[in-house]
Amino acid sequence: MTFDNENTLHICKEEVIAAFSNALTKLFEKDAQLFVFDVQERAIAARLAMYLREEFLCLEEHGITIDVEYNRDGKDVKRHHDTDEDGWIAPDIILHQRGSGENGEYKNDIFYCEMKKNSKSDADDATKVKEQMEERKYKYGIDLYSIGSWAARLDLYLRSSSTQKSIIRSSFYYEQSCHYLIHNK
Repeated sequence: MTFDNENTLHICKEEVIAAFSNALTKLFEKDAQLFVFDVQERAIAARLAMYLREEFLCLEEHGITIDVEYNRDGKDVKRHHDTDEDGWIAPDIILHQRGSGENGEYKNDIFYCEMKKNSKSDADDATKVKEQMEERKYKYGIDLYSIGSWAARLDLYLRSSSTQKSIIRSSFYYEQSCHYLIHNK
């Protein structure tokens, strides 16, 4: 992770995958009861966010932080979303600079993560992730699904380095034996 002269964070996908791998390992090792008790995904997302915060703690001095269910665009509520039951967007987990939407820059909106506990890749979540990558210029989109005791699937979305307009998806699964997200080829 590096910052340029304009205080914009540059982070590679390997760093994002490593952070999620480490956070998932901690979640499964320390919070197995969440899966035994079959808690709601919000409780799991909050614990995962806590472990992700540990991975990105060094960024807080630059105003970049992990948030859960963050529904603001600057001071306003994030725009209406037709497929969301509440009508507005509140991502499960994000790594961003609070308030960056107020001036429309979104320069340090790093990743947007939607999570589903017991499903396959969700078309609505994948659509939300890609829409937010376009609208708020998130560098990465993450669709984390089928998260259970010692198992998880993750689709990582990023912009094509050649066109910057098309979005490329890479799929990963969490492997218990090596405690890491493995690229699903």
